[in-house]
Amino acid sequence: MENKIIAIILLIVGVANSVYFISRFANNKIQLRINSAGILIEGKLVKWQQIEEIEIENVSTGSSPSEFLTVLTKSMNDYSVEITELNIDAKKLKTIINQFGSFIK
Repeated sequence: MENKIIAIILLIVGVANSVYFISRFANNKIQLRINSAGILIEGKLVKWQQIEEIEIENVSTGSSPSEFLTVLTKSMNDYSVEITELNIDAKKLKTIINQFGSFIK
């Protein structure tokens, strides 16, 4: 009986992880775009004039660390997107953002 309960729990966890990773790979929407107009983050354009601060932070939960880009606006709204799987590292991303102003603290 105990083995069946453990097997069911593992099955549920496995299916949940599969759904999560498949949904991440199937998501073709642009999550982040940086250009002279501002930062398009999850479908919302935040203009450079509206930005107060930008943070790139590492969040470690268990064995898989994640990096997040957070944009804080002057009106105290914040927008955050995971950047762990970008094809650019945090240092290069900071360099690109710094071309438009000194927002990174």
